[in-house]
Parts: sequence; structure tokens; C-alpha cells
Amino acid sequence: MIRLQLSLDGYQQVHNRNRPMIDGSGSFKRIDLDFFRSLYDHLMINTVVSPQSVSELSSNMKWMTEQGFDCRAEFAIGVNWNKLNYKELWGQLEELVRYY
Repeated sequence: MIRLQLSLDGYQQVHNRNRPMIDGSGSFKRIDLDFFRSLYDHLMINTVVSPQSVSELSSNMKWMTEQGFDCRAEFAIGVNWNKLNYKELWGQLEELVRYY
């Protein structure tokens, strides 16, 4: 049994910031979302939340859900999280609770 998972860090702006190509260009437009949608009723999306993207966590998760994907968030490791990031994360999680 094979399970395919897509790493997508949100809508285009956020994904491109987190996952640039070697030449610095964005990688979002290289993903064929329709292809991934055709594979499963609900494809699992793996998204990485970093201090730079935590303020957009709820909007990213909502967008991916509205695109028909199931989302799983992981937190970036090896980066510096601070108290402001944690405060922002708490607010984003509260927003997601209200949404779901």
C-alpha cells in the first residue's frame, strides 16, 4: 500500500516564502493541485508552521480545507521561536477552533 502526501505550506505567498526554488523563485505554481485532488477524496497535506508563517496559520489551514484537502501541521524545528510567536500561535489556534 502506498500513501502519497503533499507538502504545501499554504496559499501561494506563504508557500513560496517557505519553499523557494534554488534560484529563489517560488515553487507553488509547479504543484499540480488538480492532479493531487484527483488521487483521493481528501488528500493529506503536510504544512510546516514557522515563526515567519505562524501569523497566517488559520488562513492557510482554512484555504487548504476549502481546496478539499485534509491538513496536518508540523512546527519548524531548528529555528528560534519566541514568546511573541507563541502568543500568535495561541490566537491562530483559537481562530481554527472557531472555524472548525
